[in-house]
Amino acid sequence: MLWAFVLAVCSGVSLASAPESTDRAQDVVDTLRYETLEAMRQEGLEKAYLPANPWSGSYWPHYKGILARRYLDPGFPDSKDYRTNHRYLRETMGKMHPAVFSPAEKYDLLVGDPDFTLTRTVLDWGEKWAREREALGFSPEEWMGICYGWSSASLMVPRPERAVTVLAADGMTWVEFLPSDIKGLATLLWDQALVPRRWAGGICREAVPRTDEFGRPLGSECLDSNPATWHLALVNQIGVSRRSLVADIKSDERIFNQPLVGYTYRYFNPKYWSVVQSLPAGKVAIRDFPEDYFSIFRSPRATQVIGVEMVIVYVNETHPSSSRWDQQSEDDLESRVLLYDLELDAEGKIVGGEWYSEVRPDFVWVPPVGTRAVSIGDSQLKTPSWNGTVALPRDWSETARWTSRYAQPLAAIVETLSGFAAASGGTVSPPR
Repeated sequence: MLWAFVLAVCSGVSLASAPESTDRAQDVVDTLRYETLEAMRQEGLEKAYLPANPWSGSYWPHYKGILARRYLDPGFPDSKDYRTNHRYLRETMGKMHPAVFSPAEKYDLLVGDPDFTLTRTVLDWGEKWAREREALGFSPEEWMGICYGWSSASLMVPRPERAVTVLAADGMTWVEFLPSDIKGLATLLWDQALVPRRWAGGICREAVPRTDEFGRPLGSECLDSNPATWHLALVNQIGVSRRSLVADIKSDERIFNQPLVGYTYRYFNPKYWSVVQSLPAGKVAIRDFPEDYFSIFRSPRATQVIGVEMVIVYVNETHPSSSRWDQQSEDDLESRVLLYDLELDAEGKIVGGEWYSEVRPDFVWVPPVGTRAVSIGDSQLKTPSWNGTVALPRDWSETARWTSRYAQPLAAIVETLSGFAAASGGTVSPPR
């Protein structure tokens, strides 16, 4: 495997530069406790996996109607042409059996909105996005959706493990929300609400980044997250804080947000390209490494360099499901191999690094601990709670219809539904 990466380097693969001011591990992690490989080794942090995955879910692509997508409807065209999908959804909006309603339609039914405002709003949004793409000469692409909202919600919202059925605003209609429906509403809320995030790295918007003679991107946005930042962030966040990070694993103009589950790494000697069994065996003194391909880019603080082969595991998107149950074993996990080196200073601190593999992250980010996604209307609610077995409170219903115009479901509703559906929540169902 290593020789394949040697050939990639020699052929001019895009590589990152030293960490920039926008690419610092301390800006993204909850706490930066360990900065040396030796300390990480002593604490057993060369391998770490989260006890519970962020959940898999749909990224609700624009061309399929975002949350207006009626994924249980056998008549849904599921076309690659957004016009076909959107036309069908508009013509049949609110006219199908509620059992096959989209998540947006179910929400509109719950809040007693005969105009189906949330459904119409997300369709308008998707069509506006498509027209703007076409005006620029681009076709709407299938990978574009609200994956930022999904990855945020999958980290911050408890897994909805079961379907819940609650009483709508009219006091007569019972609405069933499947786990995929609840995930969808949480995804939309976290996508549209203004929430803070801790960030490191840049966003490359070039399909083929311009490079210098060494194959290194010229634009700072395409430099990708530096290996030093990447390594420090993963070990301290997943290994120490036991919280996930979100990363864009693809280093091209497409933007993917994948929640990370875990990692394991081992060392190689970059001078001899050999896998080693110990940390000391992988280190090479800068002065003893005249053939270093990256010698002119090394940090002036660096005294040693060591190779790292890391295997990461992350959560993939999945299609929404008709299942009334959801569990961690159903998540779609994927692994990737990353190859890079780390520059160490005289004290052993990680001060820089260079990428060898083509697989490397553009950026990493995470919402701060305790972050809550809140719609613009949640602060106006007067009724503190709702147990699902009585009609949705009137102030919740009225406020929800207003916030739907901004594609924002109420956090109060989303959090209540996710609480009922979580493992520790209470079961809500209509009386027999």
